[in-house]
Amino acid sequence: MKPLILLFAVLATLSAGKKSDKAVPLDPRHVEVDVRYMEPLRWSPRSVSYGYSLTIDGDSVYVHLPYMGVVHQHDMENDGLNFEKPLQTMQVTRGKKGRAILSFSCRKGFIDYYFKLTLYPNGKAYLRLMPSNADAVSYDGEWH
Repeated sequence: MKPLILLFAVLATLSAGKKSDKAVPLDPRHVEVDVRYMEPLRWSPRSVSYGYSLTIDGDSVYVHLPYMGVVHQHDMENDGLNFEKPLQTMQVTRGKKGRAILSFSCRKGFIDYYFKLTLYPNGKAYLRLMPSNADAVSYDGEWH
């Protein structure tokens, strides 16, 4: 009987420490994603250092992301994935289990950047970036 009570106590403690779900925005005017992990197309997945993020604020996107991949056509003003640009397109759809999927794009010089951002109710985020001139890369992180 004591082991059963102990099991219930442990389960109650674990479920109490669980991160609570939050409402996923359907019309995001301000979404920040802190990136913790990247999955390059041609290299093994890896953790990234603190400070990388993607922010949607109104009609602009602020990008500060690491990149590993093959670039097929170089931008002469190459400052990497560190820029602020106006959004060209934005589409929001509701996915399964309460998640929101944001598909949007922006343009920097002659390069088009296509993003697919999935926001989960538990605060996790998955970002797929597809530049028109380079390999795609994916990121995992948390949104707020």
